[in-house]
Amino acid sequence: MIPNTTTETFHVVNASDLDRFVEAQYGLPYCAHVALEASNGDHCVAKAATEHQEREDPSDPTSPRVGRPGLDPWDQEELTTWLTGDGDAPKPHVLLSDLACRELVPAGTYLIEVNW
Repeated sequence: MIPNTTTETFHVVNASDLDRFVEAQYGLPYCAHVALEASNGDHCVAKAATEHQEREDPSDPTSPRVGRPGLDPWDQEELTTWLTGDGDAPKPHVLLSDLACRELVPAGTYLIEVNW
């Protein structure tokens, strides 16, 4: 066994299936392999989270980090910009996290298989 090895469970999804699901949920075209800048045969990891970490007191950089429900503010901005037609398609972790917050997919780690 390789030292410091851990075991993790993944939700495995084909990029094309993810594209279709995202398009059905948001009503916008989506291409995961473009958002990931991935090539045929690549495998990419995306984490879907229902909360993000931020400073307890945002004005104090030494305050402890705490979990807050929802998307990270940067991810929320990326999603909102895309939804209004003003930005590029978000990375899969942004969409999967939003979908997990809306209880449409389970939170966790996704292995996205890119092939065409």
